[in-house]
Amino acid sequence: MDSGAGAEIKYSSIRSGISGSLTRHVFRYISALTDIPFCENDATPDIFYSQSGEIPESAKIIIRGGKCFIRHGDREREALGFDPIKTLADAFSLSFGSGPYSQDKQIPSPPDQPTLSEAVAGFKNIISNAGLTKSAGQPITVWPAPHTFAMALTHDIDIVRRSIPGSVRLLWKRHLPGGFMALLDSMRSSLFDFPNPYDRIHEWIRLESELGLKSTFFVFDGWRQHASDPKYKLRWLAAELKAIRSSGFELGLHTSIGCHAGYHVPESKKTLADFAGIGISGIRPHYLSAFFPQYWRAAAVSGFAYSSSFGFDEEIGFIHGTDLPIIPFDSEADSPVDLVEIPIAIMDCGIIGNQDAGSEAVFEKGRRLIDRCAASGGLAVLDWHERTLYGRDYPGWGILYFKLVEYARSRGAYFPLMSDIAESIMARFKGRL
Repeated sequence: MDSGAGAEIKYSSIRSGISGSLTRHVFRYISALTDIPFCENDATPDIFYSQSGEIPESAKIIIRGGKCFIRHGDREREALGFDPIKTLADAFSLSFGSGPYSQDKQIPSPPDQPTLSEAVAGFKNIISNAGLTKSAGQPITVWPAPHTFAMALTHDIDIVRRSIPGSVRLLWKRHLPGGFMALLDSMRSSLFDFPNPYDRIHEWIRLESELGLKSTFFVFDGWRQHASDPKYKLRWLAAELKAIRSSGFELGLHTSIGCHAGYHVPESKKTLADFAGIGISGIRPHYLSAFFPQYWRAAAVSGFAYSSSFGFDEEIGFIHGTDLPIIPFDSEADSPVDLVEIPIAIMDCGIIGNQDAGSEAVFEKGRRLIDRCAASGGLAVLDWHERTLYGRDYPGWGILYFKLVEYARSRGAYFPLMSDIAESIMARFKGRL
């Protein structure tokens, strides 16, 4: 670690209103992301976090009343209009349910609410301005120079075949624009030796490989526990899973809606890993069906390195400003969960909805979110379903995906695999005592 100061920065949080374990977790996380070393010291703290009580003379930074101040002698000046420690602590310890089994409703954080990367970057800047480090430097050091933020690419595999009966229903109900020509494509694939319109995994691999990029495919294990679960069998994807493995792309588990509270997660992981013949380090729930922290605990116990469960299918943005990978905190157990949560920033249906995927307004929504991540060192994870490369049903969806990717690349984004993110974050976190 190199904070630029050469010594640990001391903090005290004896009357902060947040448990000691959670406060230590937050400072450890900030250290992991910024390379600034911290230690707890109530006697002569550099940073004093308290809602009441006398402020020690040694304190140069004071967090009080929801704001952050820098102190010079007997004078204080407001340096940050929010509490960065509480911002992080609240995000780490969220407890809610999402998906069909839940009545909870999460909405994206508004523009005036700080994201986690903004909280970390702002706090790091304050530490520098208070003279506790030589220079603020790059806000989030977890992304390798010269990159200042990151984008990860993912695909959920929900429907792998456009069947003739399904195509007739879609034509009758007009749910998708493919119409009669899409029905003909489905018939050709069923009756003759033509690829199915939704068989697109090989195409994603080819297109992303041509750009020097790799992505993660989240695949259902085949055990249906809910009426809205995917209907395909793993054996249908034998060639695709082999291609994912041989090309260096990543395979993750797409759990059933019924796994929302951690049910049957170990069995589902074993089924997919045994069939694919490779280790599975990532998990994402179908319909984002997950109750927290139960889902995280089950994933950690099952040996997953990361979960990617935070997100929206009708909007884009971040739950509680979570634009960075986090190590969740179980408030009931008053201890961290041993895995990384990697949030989704933009899902295809969330950004497009019923709009024209080729419209400038749709792209502008994604551009603004990417710009915000780029400004403070955040992470933008894209989630595009594999069938959306079929242009008759999803006109312009694939084009929009690659337009967002190229824009992020033009802003200097780093493009790691999800497993690389989890490994880097956890290694840094465990390296901080």
